[in-house]
Amino acid sequence: MSGRGSDTVRAEAIKARAREILRMGLGEPVGDESSRPGIVAAFEAAFPDGDPRRQLIAERLKQPFGGSQNGRGRYFRADIGTPAIPPRRPRATTTIYVVGFAQYVKIGITQRDVQHRIAGIQTGCPEKLEIYATFPGGLLLEKELHRRFAEHRRQGEWFVREGELAEWIAGGCKEVVG
Repeated sequence: MSGRGSDTVRAEAIKARAREILRMGLGEPVGDESSRPGIVAAFEAAFPDGDPRRQLIAERLKQPFGGSQNGRGRYFRADIGTPAIPPRRPRATTTIYVVGFAQYVKIGITQRDVQHRIAGIQTGCPEKLEIYATFPGGLLLEKELHRRFAEHRRQGEWFVREGELAEWIAGGCKEVVG
């Protein structure tokens, strides 16, 4: 069936789709490159020429779709229909920490705030922890330090402060790889 009535129904469906897309909110997929014509038509139909959002949407729709890692395409923010791909988290920096109490030393790694991590460790320690050193480093460096001081390992990441490990700590943990 074609004719004026079906065009009106189609136009109303397009407007409803545009409003639905705008209500979706952050992180909701609207499509990929193949769905561009329908999305453009939906937004143009939903917003009259004088609506300031129409210009914003038109500009954003000129940008290429895609680019998301999961291949589902761009995302749109509900308030004005602008792309709202969630911002990438900055690459986490990792920190090696060397802490201890009495004759025990823990060599660990964290991507969180070091003080926050040490506070978490402190909860399970019977004595006040002393921070011997913190320095930038990743998992490989942490593993290398664990290998280097393996003969002093007590349990997991805990070591007994003696021999080469005690000397390293006394020297300010300067020589990271030995």
